[in-house]
Amino acid sequence: MTGRKQTAKYAIIGEYSEGKTLLMTAIGYRDYLRGIPVFSNYHLEYPHTHISSMDDLETVSDGTVLLDEAWYSFDSRSFSSKTNKGGSYLLSKLSKRNCDLYLNMQSMDLIDNRFRDRLQAILIPQKFVHPSSNVPFALEVSIMQKDKWGSYTIIPSKLYFDVSEILSLYDTSEELNPLTYTAD
Repeated sequence: MTGRKQTAKYAIIGEYSEGKTLLMTAIGYRDYLRGIPVFSNYHLEYPHTHISSMDDLETVSDGTVLLDEAWYSFDSRSFSSKTNKGGSYLLSKLSKRNCDLYLNMQSMDLIDNRFRDRLQAILIPQKFVHPSSNVPFALEVSIMQKDKWGSYTIIPSKLYFDVSEILSLYDTSEELNPLTYTAD
């Protein structure tokens, strides 16, 4: 019997236009280059499987799942909805399906509590831009890791991403719709 790979579930949070989707796109592209399938609810300019419904999300396995503006689908104010309940069950299954998950939003309180409880770390990007063009060239990422009691601790070391080649891999103005079940 072969074992499962270790998987993780991350939130990416930050202010508007601070690089959340840019970071998620960079992570997805890194995994794509490593031969890992990428599943995303937003369009990418590299091979991936587009997720446009909860039914699509139910089929993912063996890859990296990127959910931009995840709170659109799993809003904390809709905690008893079919989508939130189904998403919560699916989130629990992703480890067994060998999937890493990245959700982004402006703040943790926007997303359903069951999702927050299952996340293992929070990634907080900060963009560095060229002074003359205001175009991002790098991201500095702070990490808050959750312990088994649910408390977060800031890890002293940071991650850095060169994003100069990532900017053309997604559309920053794409408008997303919430994921719903097609039978609804």
